[in-house]
Amino acid sequence: MGESRCLLCEGHIVNGRCQDCGMNYSRRRTYRLNGNGSFTVTERKEKAAGDRKTSPVQAGNAQRNAGTYQRSKEMYGNRTAYPYNNGKTAKKKNYGGIVVAAIVAIGVISSAGEWIYEKASEIHTGQAETEAVWESNTGDEEYVYDPYEYVTEVMPKSGESMTAVLQPGVYIGGRQLPVGQYSVKAVEGLGNVILEDTELISYRWETLWAEDMKTDDEYQYETETTADDFRLFEGWALKVQPGMAVEISSDNAQIDTQKEPQKNTVLNTVVLEDGMVAGEEFPAGAYDLTAVSDYGSVVVKRGEYDVFHSFLEAGTLSGEYRNLVLEEGDQIIIEEDYTGEEFEVRLDACEKIYPGQ
Repeated sequence: MGESRCLLCEGHIVNGRCQDCGMNYSRRRTYRLNGNGSFTVTERKEKAAGDRKTSPVQAGNAQRNAGTYQRSKEMYGNRTAYPYNNGKTAKKKNYGGIVVAAIVAIGVISSAGEWIYEKASEIHTGQAETEAVWESNTGDEEYVYDPYEYVTEVMPKSGESMTAVLQPGVYIGGRQLPVGQYSVKAVEGLGNVILEDTELISYRWETLWAEDMKTDDEYQYETETTADDFRLFEGWALKVQPGMAVEISSDNAQIDTQKEPQKNTVLNTVVLEDGMVAGEEFPAGAYDLTAVSDYGSVVVKRGEYDVFHSFLEAGTLSGEYRNLVLEEGDQIIIEEDYTGEEFEVRLDACEKIYPGQ
């Protein structure tokens, strides 16, 4: 008997199986080949090869089949199924899972987008409401602070006419000055004029320059020399900063209701030192503050607040401040960083005082 060879690759058949390609020559319809790849061959009818010799046609077919197998292996490597597999369908990809994941992702992104849009809309709406409120309060014009907006007192329309020049200091309505509506004009120097009530509900601050200061080549500032409508009610304070003198005028001064001053029986002079306390080192009361020599910065601290803070220079309009009321416990602070070595400042008790001082 001739040697049995495989019809596919002409390999030796041992115990009904090709030793080279693994073709099974037993009576089965399905065959699986050896190798990194695999595919299935299904026969309609099979007989054992036995010792049958291969015909030239069969040999040619086997050679072509072996070549096809080798090329397929080279092209597709170790894949579990080849594209030309006729007996077994290749495993399909799970595109359904991908589609579901994509739909979920789109839903999440959509929800996040809606949330971001809602938050942005809320912010935009809040800004629009704020702008609407601001516009309703201010209109198209620039907002102007009204110091008398919450004042319940009424200023008399009639009164007497008066004019006075004030040096730096504090002037109380109904005491040093009659109650009235004043116009304030800077006549010397420059500085601030402040109007405030006892409860600090109303507060007005104006910076004024004298005419000679404005025309000086050294000063070319756009500022006012006059400020109108200073309403000085009973107990309110009109403060003139050191460094300037002002002229005040009124057409409704309530001179008849102005309190009469009393003569101060405690006339004393105090040379101030840093850290001195009113009521301990010297009596509390109303004083005129004067810089005797050099220059320096003086602070009067009442609890946590500075009730007076100003730079003083001897021999100038910045060297004095009148009617400064010091209460018990007020502390004097002389700031060294802004003070000359020969600075001396003095307190002189006011000759005239008013009830309550």
